[in-house]
Amino acid sequence: MRPEFAGVRSMRSPSGTQSGQALVEGAFITLFLFVFLFAIFEGGRLIQVQQAVTDAAREAARRSIAPFTRTSTLATVGDVQGVAAAYLRAASLDNTLATITVNQNVTLSGSTTVYTRVTVTYPYRIMTLRMFGMLNINLTGNSLMRNETSP
Repeated sequence: MRPEFAGVRSMRSPSGTQSGQALVEGAFITLFLFVFLFAIFEGGRLIQVQQAVTDAAREAARRSIAPFTRTSTLATVGDVQGVAAAYLRAASLDNTLATITVNQNVTLSGSTTVYTRVTVTYPYRIMTLRMFGMLNINLTGNSLMRNETSP
């Protein structure tokens, strides 16, 4: 050993574990990166499904409150549910999983005006990371609109 380096310890690892440590760190960072990217994907998908469920409730309520042409009768509950189901299908969601409730005779306290309330509930299932499969939630879209034939 040269005399100017007599008191300095070598920076090399005696057992060569530096490359193994870098490999483990790289594996953890890659795992974290993929979980983070999948979480961003699922968050965007959750917002898209929630918007589709809300829009389905809104379109169904709109169909319910407007009378048919040349008559003053409102759409039937089955017609309104069909509109919501068709909207969910158009958004590439399985409409058979949705629960669609329609109440065409809602009155608010102290009012004689009649409203229609449509509620669409859809079970959101996580698609990318199956390890989070227990985090399934129900998304709900509500719409309340005044009936056009109401006084």
